[in-house]
Amino acid sequence: MTVELESALRASSADEWEMILNRIGVPAGRVLTVPEALENQQIKDRGLLQTFDAIPGIDRSITLTRAGFKLLGADPAVASPPPRLGEHTEEVLRDVGYSDTEIASLRASGAI
Repeated sequence: MTVELESALRASSADEWEMILNRIGVPAGRVLTVPEALENQQIKDRGLLQTFDAIPGIDRSITLTRAGFKLLGADPAVASPPPRLGEHTEEVLRDVGYSDTEIASLRASGAI
């Protein structure tokens, strides 16, 4: 059964099957790649992408996805770009109880 179904599906492209199935009342849509999904007009119209241009230490812009929902009177946005590798290491280690001396020792040993 699977072999016959796969053989039949190969007869047309995913775009063609999407049109055929929708035309006869079967809700269907092909699976988009991430770049295709991000180029979708609905994504653009809803403002679901946010770009950061001037990021210290990075020579290109970074685009992030925003929350997929909107609130009355609020528009959730990404407050800042993601941290650079190791940017908050010392802060996190201090928060979990490491002393400055212990952190310096970890850094000197190459552990961080």
